[in-house]
Amino acid sequence: VESEPAGAPRPPSDAEIYDMVLAREKARIVKDYAAADRLRAEMATAGLSVVYRDETGREGREAKKCGALTWSTVDGRTGPPALSTAEIESRLRAWLHARDVDQNPSRATDLLADCKARGIGTSASIWFTAQASGPLPSLVREASVG
Repeated sequence: VESEPAGAPRPPSDAEIYDMVLAREKARIVKDYAAADRLRAEMATAGLSVVYRDETGREGREAKKCGALTWSTVDGRTGPPALSTAEIESRLRAWLHARDVDQNPSRATDLLADCKARGIGTSASIWFTAQASGPLPSLVREASVG
């Protein structure tokens, strides 16, 4: 068994990657770009690369605003893990409810950052990930169920 060279950084676990990406997304949402840049540098040092893509799968400036992110590590792992449509819609519905019904900006920011850290991008009327896309969920359905 080969051991890692002395002084080589230990690759972050998937949970640590999620925490780093989540922290960076929260900083970006609240426009704390200095913190977001610092976190991006820390991620790069840890061997983590993050790419934002728009709903067509292209990288670019607009994709950084609302795009779906994917990550990869120097040890060959990629993510985030795929979510089911039901999981995606449930997370988006919670975010929309906090934003539009509860009008709780702090909770809405946390929920949106969670969606982004899990690779969910949004545009005016759709959600998208690296694997799938669909219409943004309606809050009307949730209200009629309760």
